[in-house]
Amino acid sequence: MAIYTLAPRGQTQFSLPNPARGMSESSEKFGGVHNTLAGVRIRDTVAVKKTWTLPFPRLTDAQYDLLLSFLDGRKGLGPFELRKNAGAMVLVNVASLSNSVQVAGFVEGCTLVLEEI
Repeated sequence: MAIYTLAPRGQTQFSLPNPARGMSESSEKFGGVHNTLAGVRIRDTVAVKKTWTLPFPRLTDAQYDLLLSFLDGRKGLGPFELRKNAGAMVLVNVASLSNSVQVAGFVEGCTLVLEEI
């Protein structure tokens, strides 16, 4: 299981809970297509933007509040540093945080979406 940490730039890393099945890392290519003088079509890739979708089946209120503080600006406005398994740092923004049910002391069915800058 991957271990993700998230932090405001240059500050202490916070470990995120282990995501559930259904976690995904997707990438989107940005660029354009042009034709050469000889009529050959060429596709240029300028950048690749990654998106992480991390589903959490159950979080404590404290864990949910920590994730919410990244979204609502209490931990700063971002960008934030995301690391996977203590690897290379990627700058991300928190795109969304959703939850379906709050039960005494827990939040169930929460999904965090992070987008690379």
